Amino acid sequence: MLKRSKGGFENLEVDRNVIELDLIGRFKDFLWSYKDEKTKSFKYRERISQMALMNQKSLVIDFEDLTVYDMKLASLLQQKPSETMEALSQAIKEIVRKEFPEYAEAIEKFYPRLRKLPKVLSIRELNSDYIGQMIAVEGIVTRVTPIEVKLVRGRFKHLDPECGLEFDYPEKGEMGERIEKPSFCKCGRTGKFELIVEKSKFIDWQKIVIQERPEATPPGQIPRSIEVILTGDIVDSTRPGDRVTVTGVLKVMTTSSALRGVGRSVFSLYIDANHVEVQEKILEEVEISREDEEKIRELARNPWIREMIIASIAPSIYGYMNIKEAIALLLFGGVHKELPDGARIRGDIHVLLVGDPGTAKSQLLQYTSKIAPRGLYTSGKGSTAAGLTATVLRDKTSGEYYLEAGAMVLADGGVACLHPNTRIIIDNEYIRIEELFREDMGIEALSKNKVLWLNKLEKNVVSLDTNTLSSTNTVSTLIARRWWRGKLVKLVFESGYELLLTPDHLLLDDNFVWKQAGEFKPGDKVISIQRIPGHDNDVYILDILPDDYTIILENNDKEEFLELAGEYTVKQLFSNNSDIRQISDKLYVNANLFRKILLERGVYNEWRNRRLTYSRYGLFEKPYTTTITPEIGYLIGFLYGKNYSHEDGVIRILLSDRDILNRIIDHTVSTIGSQPVIYEKRIDNGSEKVFEIIIKSPLLSLIIKYFTEKGFRRVFKLPDRVLNALVAGFLDSRGSLTIAGDTDNYDISVKIEFENEYDAKAIPLILRRMDIYSRIISDGKSIFIEVNEWSSVKKLLDNVKNYVMKTTFHIPSVIHRLNNAVNQDLVPRKLSIEISRMVMNTVKPEDLDNRDLWKRIVEASHGEVVLTREDVRVLYDKLLSLGINEKLETMYLAMNRDYYVDTVVSVEYVDYEGYVYDLYVPRFNNFLAEGIVVHNCIDEIDKMRDEDRQAIHEALEQQTVSIAKAGIVARLNARASVLAAGNPKYGRYDLNEPIAKNIDLPPTILSRFDLIFVIQDIPEKTRDRYLAKHVLEIHADTDRVKPFIDPVLLKKYISYARRYIRPRLTDEAKKMIEEFYVKMRMAGLTSKEGGTSTVPITPRQLEALVRLTEAYAKMALKQRATAEDAEEAIRLMYYTLRRIGFDIETGVFDIDIIETGLPRSKMQKIKEFNKFLFEEILKKYGRISKKDLFRLAEERGFDKEFVEEMLEKLHKEGLIIYPPGTDHVAKA
Repeated sequence: MLKRSKGGFENLEVDRNVIELDLIGRFKDFLWSYKDEKTKSFKYRERISQMALMNQKSLVIDFEDLTVYDMKLASLLQQKPSETMEALSQAIKEIVRKEFPEYAEAIEKFYPRLRKLPKVLSIRELNSDYIGQMIAVEGIVTRVTPIEVKLVRGRFKHLDPECGLEFDYPEKGEMGERIEKPSFCKCGRTGKFELIVEKSKFIDWQKIVIQERPEATPPGQIPRSIEVILTGDIVDSTRPGDRVTVTGVLKVMTTSSALRGVGRSVFSLYIDANHVEVQEKILEEVEISREDEEKIRELARNPWIREMIIASIAPSIYGYMNIKEAIALLLFGGVHKELPDGARIRGDIHVLLVGDPGTAKSQLLQYTSKIAPRGLYTSGKGSTAAGLTATVLRDKTSGEYYLEAGAMVLADGGVACLHPNTRIIIDNEYIRIEELFREDMGIEALSKNKVLWLNKLEKNVVSLDTNTLSSTNTVSTLIARRWWRGKLVKLVFESGYELLLTPDHLLLDDNFVWKQAGEFKPGDKVISIQRIPGHDNDVYILDILPDDYTIILENNDKEEFLELAGEYTVKQLFSNNSDIRQISDKLYVNANLFRKILLERGVYNEWRNRRLTYSRYGLFEKPYTTTITPEIGYLIGFLYGKNYSHEDGVIRILLSDRDILNRIIDHTVSTIGSQPVIYEKRIDNGSEKVFEIIIKSPLLSLIIKYFTEKGFRRVFKLPDRVLNALVAGFLDSRGSLTIAGDTDNYDISVKIEFENEYDAKAIPLILRRMDIYSRIISDGKSIFIEVNEWSSVKKLLDNVKNYVMKTTFHIPSVIHRLNNAVNQDLVPRKLSIEISRMVMNTVKPEDLDNRDLWKRIVEASHGEVVLTREDVRVLYDKLLSLGINEKLETMYLAMNRDYYVDTVVSVEYVDYEGYVYDLYVPRFNNFLAEGIVVHNCIDEIDKMRDEDRQAIHEALEQQTVSIAKAGIVARLNARASVLAAGNPKYGRYDLNEPIAKNIDLPPTILSRFDLIFVIQDIPEKTRDRYLAKHVLEIHADTDRVKPFIDPVLLKKYISYARRYIRPRLTDEAKKMIEEFYVKMRMAGLTSKEGGTSTVPITPRQLEALVRLTEAYAKMALKQRATAEDAEEAIRLMYYTLRRIGFDIETGVFDIDIIETGLPRSKMQKIKEFNKFLFEEILKKYGRISKKDLFRLAEERGFDKEFVEEMLEKLHKEGLIIYPPGTDHVAKA
């Protein structure tokens, strides 16, 4: 009878009558009747048939199936395997006898092999509670003994003269761990019994040792191990380094003394294995659930995932971005390849760090070992060749030799987006993000089992340097598009801007933390760009003309152009439909062809500075300017603001202000050359007189449309001075200024009215070019751009004073007394807290002479309020006046006007189905979108002995470990990436010496590393300051170094990439690598007569480039390695070669520095010295004093230091000797 406890069946009590249960029948019923839920087939009937056909003795049974079919029987099997396994074996035998009688007769016993137990234990969890139970354990095989045989049933002979009977013992079951002789013969008598070995039954027997997985070993503890006994057909099923799951019975290891009742009462445990499952060498040890896969695919959607991965590697270590990138590539690795001829090309990447002491090399290694799916960290002082590769050891009890795997064998195997209508400033165009994507240039990738499309971009965007809070233009290299179906987050900000984006897109909050959009709530702060970088680049009229415009040339311009046109003139001059026609003495040229010819002849810049005549709609215009001037800028702003009408190049507006009327006439005539026609009219029943202005100028109409259409798409192409005039035009046409308050306290507000919100959203960004903060507000009817912070108002009026006509906007005399400050003036909360605490620790309250300010400082130090820029400016000035000029960097940073703090006013989720987009900005990883900053959601080996270093040579290159010792010849897999670090031989790295002289490693090992980095600790004020701040801030707030990607998820991401992603190089990538390789090789050819060519790069580096390119593609889960991936691989390779493969003496790349330890120039010099010494000196003189040798060598161009080095080398090699009692050198 079975009794179930609260904890399940772990403490199951088995009644004595349980043995009498028909176990065989119940097991037969399970094997015969169980149906697979998915296939609806009889699972074990098919397996038994397969077993018979394959002539096998073992049947693999999934324990979970038995649990589903008969839980009590499964529990009994797990709790009492010794009583039940024989019944299960007999059940298999009976079914086989029924289905395959002849096969059943040939096989004495069948073995049930159980797998997939409900719980897999770690070795550390094994204890006495599990003795005698069926368990499953995970681990790494570290030792394997040779196969032996075990006696399972002995043939014994009764030595009684009257009997002499031979019989098998035991009759049922198998022999235990020790040989047991029968007590009685079948004749019924006792006596002596002799084992007849040749007639006994044996099975194969092998012992292995499994050890805890490195990632499962608690920090600071030694990995535990346990012996496992394999018997029958599961021997030799594994080898050292394999990850295995062993199912078997936990038993106590008995000794002969214990059997006699003497000796120690403490026993060791071992596992009598029933089944061994070798995990695939594709990182199966990292379990990835469906939810994990969703997160991984979500991460991979972001084109900047590479940067996020790199930034997540050892975030507590400052800088080293190239090294961290190399480590990331090492973790992902390239693609292993097996060639048809059996040759193998490794895909794992090896990286070596050589640097001065205290440069965080070991920390990088240790962190990498934690996030690597199968990472082991070892130190040179504690690692020998045996520990890293493999060794042959002798078993203490049996004296047999066995293999033990080392660290390298154990390590074997070891896009958030924006809505398409989101507008961004890119290459000075204010454009919807979806317009940047080109269907014909799309590169397909896979994300979340759906298609992701990428375009190369290479355009400038506005970004924020989060280290200095400075705005800048930087290059965006990629745009991504994917299909989205679900919720988007709509964030509305106090500035009036709105963002519609996926919930996982990142925004920068006022604590300098990148937060997902879905985490923001009303009242939360974000940091954005206050000052958009401006420029003074003129816009030329010729550049913006449509293709259907006509250029009219005469006199010298005509003759010069005809000469430039050449063949175009001959072919088209007399054609009726020609783009070049001559009528009378004038030449008419299509604008598109005109520009094309000038560009081809290389004279375009010269011609666009000439005054030319343009024609459209039958009107001829010859403007007095070749560029868009501030006068034209004013016309654009004013005429747009007055809702001008235009048709066929004729502009009409109504105007009542005579001063502005004169301004319009003056600007039109002086720039475009057109004289407006003025009509006087009366409106409102004649009560008001207005002027109707008619300007017949297709060119001016074109210019206004060019810069104002599609929401002022191209207005940012205009230089700063023209934008100032354009804003002045807005103010004169649609602006207002209000001042409120008494004589001592004024509030001021400037507003510009718009009817179109889409157009209006460009204006605050135009004002940000002037460092002016403004908001978009609405009264329900109209849209207003409002400027009401006093410094911004002052700056606005100051910028437009030379262009604005309305006296309202001339700077009032009271401007210096305006005192209202809005949220724009707040500094980020994190800076506010830092500054407040610094001030409180530096000065006393009475030092400030301002109780209100001190109160705000105290509150700000606790985060209750936030300081304003004006607060910080006052404090900054005060500290300087007190002679305090240290620790002011944060205050200076806060006063920077390139940023501002915006506030979320509402959050809404909207349903959306369609494409979403994002950019990749490598340098700063963010860009300005709809006025808001958004993220582009992205050890010491030299201490070993020489023989130990040589032992890992094979492991690095061939990724195998060969053993030939004590009669054991074996080759183990060591498919591992190696990240090694070492200190320079003489303490600090000497750039004047090759790397082989700096680190005590032979070239044969050095050359096997794909990337080698030199880390020097050189004092440098700015970098040292940032480093010190970084370290100190970590001690103050450990959350600062929280990685972008959680280490657990990153480990799974890497495992997923290594398991499923096998990128192939595209033709473009192959071409790029090929060109780089050939170009580098050709660079080694010398043009000097008699010179020696160097070898800058070898096929070894070529293969490394392929691995790096594949790894770079893997980081983004791409199945195609593109030219972009190859370009980054080449950059990283070139970066390292510049440091360690460059011959300083000759100024060329020379890979021999790594391959042989010496540059080709040095090798040639050695060759020449040997010839000089042996063939000219010693052959002639026999021996020579060192003094004379130095003199003669110097005459031949060999310096004393080089000669001493060579003499030492030759003496060690036994080629020269130093005769005793002299300072002479002689040939050995």
